[in-house]
Amino acid sequence: MKKINRYYFQVLIPILFLFSLPVFAVEQAGVVIIASGEVFAIEADNNQRKLRRRSKFFEGETLRVNDNSKAQVRFLDGTLVSLRADTEIRVDAFHYDENSNGDQDKNFFTLLKGGFRTITGAVGKNRPEAHQVNTPVATIGVRGTHYSAVFDTDLYVGVWQGGVSVKNEKGTIDIGMDAAFNFAQVANIHQSPK
Repeated sequence: MKKINRYYFQVLIPILFLFSLPVFAVEQAGVVIIASGEVFAIEADNNQRKLRRRSKFFEGETLRVNDNSKAQVRFLDGTLVSLRADTEIRVDAFHYDENSNGDQDKNFFTLLKGGFRTITGAVGKNRPEAHQVNTPVATIGVRGTHYSAVFDTDLYVGVWQGGVSVKNEKGTIDIGMDAAFNFAQVANIHQSPK
């Protein structure tokens, strides 16, 4: 009898305690459409998993595309992003509910290195202020757009359709849609976009 009681206290009760803890679900941000070469999702705790076609990716993860590789992903709001070789983007915050009025929808990610080309989805079209891309030198805000960005030591942004706003602490430049320019460059955080 003592043996059974000790078993309950040492094994079963801790297991029951673990199952009673709340579970915090990480929100799915999108799915991989194409993954050629080495494409990974890196979780906040640095665990990584290889991504392939139809793999899901989640808020808080960093998507890494290695050399000689490429990927195309679709966020749940319909945003398409083509990631070139040697690129890393972090999905900072994502939420999309097609059945709501959209006031909680958001798509914020950070281009850590490399480059991408994108067509914004529902969040960027319906709530432009809730869709932005951060980089180490500037932030890109969108207005229902098809654009590309490349970051190495400088940030280069080109707009193919629609418009974006490129800003940092030193200034802002609007490119595309009714603007004087379709391309911008930001050399560093201490210089305004031009």
